[in-house]
Amino acid sequence: MTIPIIKEDLIEDLNTYPTQQAIAEKYGCTQGTISNKIKLFGLTKLIPKTERDPKIEYPAMTWDKTKEILLTIEEQNSPSVGYEEVDIDIETKSKICIVPIMDLHAGSRYTYSTEFIELVEFIVENPQVFTGFNGDLADNYNTSAYKAGQIEQRIDIQRQKSIVENIIKELSGNILWFINGCHDEWSYLNDGFDLAQYLAHKDQQGYYLGHHGRVNLTVGDICYKIFNIHNTFRGSSLNDGHGLRWICREHWGYDIAVKGHDHRPYVESFFMRRKPRYTMGGRAWKGQDRHGSKKGYPPVGDTTPGFLLEPKKKKVILAMNYKDLVKYL
Repeated sequence: MTIPIIKEDLIEDLNTYPTQQAIAEKYGCTQGTISNKIKLFGLTKLIPKTERDPKIEYPAMTWDKTKEILLTIEEQNSPSVGYEEVDIDIETKSKICIVPIMDLHAGSRYTYSTEFIELVEFIVENPQVFTGFNGDLADNYNTSAYKAGQIEQRIDIQRQKSIVENIIKELSGNILWFINGCHDEWSYLNDGFDLAQYLAHKDQQGYYLGHHGRVNLTVGDICYKIFNIHNTFRGSSLNDGHGLRWICREHWGYDIAVKGHDHRPYVESFFMRRKPRYTMGGRAWKGQDRHGSKKGYPPVGDTTPGFLLEPKKKKVILAMNYKDLVKYL
């Protein structure tokens, strides 16, 4: 039996029944009929406002107080949460040296730790020397990657990450950027932990650029555009910087580009669009492991590339060994 629907009764029903379907069952009609009547009568569900409870709610704040809280949170946050392009200023009248670090693979039985510790102490002892991390700081082999890699581990993944974190603490104040590598990605896929992002946030230094990004680094009066990535497509066995050249041509303009992954250090200079460009591949601190021998890579030597930047005029000096740049500082 259908009951006539009166506007006053429907107003009361809207504030009594939880759904329009429940109201429809009362009147013996469809939910669509109730919906049409609501539109016809111009009704809405009227619910009285809940009184504020000062014990569980913040009191009303002024706009100035709101801004103060928001800006405090921003100030205490890490420099970034994964930008593709960031600006960094270094106020100096002297040249600076940058020695990027990548492919450390802490925890592998093949890592050259003595030479790496020497580099860390060199950076710490020289205020004009900086670094950035281009991925694969921890080895991070696990069952989600290829299992044979686990035989190369000397310590477990948790301790690998702790070692990397202590290295970051030691270099505090000298770090400019963080990039994810493929081994970092394996770790993230396995346990959801983004090591590079964590390190940038925890120590509030360096910029987390995700998989790649550009740092607009102002040294004194000069801005240098530095593109950072772990690995590139369009690689070439004839030219180590081939992939970085394509990036400059198609996507990102830069003065300097830095990559890792291939475990082969190199430096290169060339002209593109009437401007000098520079690329470098970082040294791998992991030696001739199973991966390197399969790829036919030569044994890793003690060469660690770096570059020097002038503060008064745009000038880049690259060297296959960062120790050769010391005389310029």
